Amino acid sequence: MMDKHTTMVELVELYVLGGLSASEQKEFEAHLSECPECVKQVEEMKKVLDYLPLAATPVQPPAGMKERILGHVLQGEAGTAYASAVPNAAGQESVPAAGNGLNQPAESQATKRSSAAERASATESGTASAPPRAIFMRSSRGWRAASAGLAAAVIALGVYSAQLRGEVGQLELQSAEAEAAKQELLAAQNEADRLQAMLNDALKPSQGLKLGEAVKLDPVSEDIIAQGLATIVIDSQGTHLVVQAENLPELQSNEAFQVWLIKGEDKRNAGTFLARDGIGALHYTFEPEDYDTVAITVEPDAYGEQPRGRLILAAPIAGADI
Repeated sequence: MMDKHTTMVELVELYVLGGLSASEQKEFEAHLSECPECVKQVEEMKKVLDYLPLAATPVQPPAGMKERILGHVLQGEAGTAYASAVPNAAGQESVPAAGNGLNQPAESQATKRSSAAERASATESGTASAPPRAIFMRSSRGWRAASAGLAAAVIALGVYSAQLRGEVGQLELQSAEAEAAKQELLAAQNEADRLQAMLNDALKPSQGLKLGEAVKLDPVSEDIIAQGLATIVIDSQGTHLVVQAENLPELQSNEAFQVWLIKGEDKRNAGTFLARDGIGALHYTFEPEDYDTVAITVEPDAYGEQPRGRLILAAPIAGADI
């Protein structure tokens, strides 16, 4: 059985790649607080992984993203411009309604002039004028009709005011949506600028850095679903091999995954690693040689100097002067 330090060393790559569970990460970080050797390995692994994005193919932002966001903003602004015209038209129609109530004095004066003419005509014709009670009743009926008209106008104004409040609320909602769309567009533009800057930096010539190659590790038989990637990075610190694999088979007892650099019949042990949820990784620094194959095996333990277990993944690297 491996001691605790040996077990923790096997988790360095998974820790840097974020592949540990919360409890495992907490246990590993507690180990780091008392193990300078593991701290050094973590720092070296992080430096190597910083170079991995340089092996990726530049990716442009999704086509049509900017046009879709701009189209959403323009539609929101067009709806706002259309809705803003509604209160003006309604405001113009409200003037005659207010004027109807102000016409009452003119109508009263016309009524008075008509009544005076009727009394003069009755006097000239010798007939008696209407009794005061009859005049009061006619006047009361006129006021009741005027009051009813005024009440109807007040109700109509109340309904119109409620409609205006609803339209104002709709305009405020549309304005908020347009503002949110603008902010989304600005955020997308900033992200696009950031990605472009990263791509520009990646395309600049690097000093002291040479990328060998990245090869896909394929299963050696149809019953194996595992797959992986082996990347060679060369910098001022030396030549590094970074191996990442997924869908790995479950290990039994003291078994471990072991990586090999192969040159003809010569097989060089590049280290062992464990896996969590079928995912594992390894970082190995070595002196360059003309290796032709990189492979992963399942070994009965982590102490073998030559392959003893079952081969699961392999890839040729012939011609990569490493």
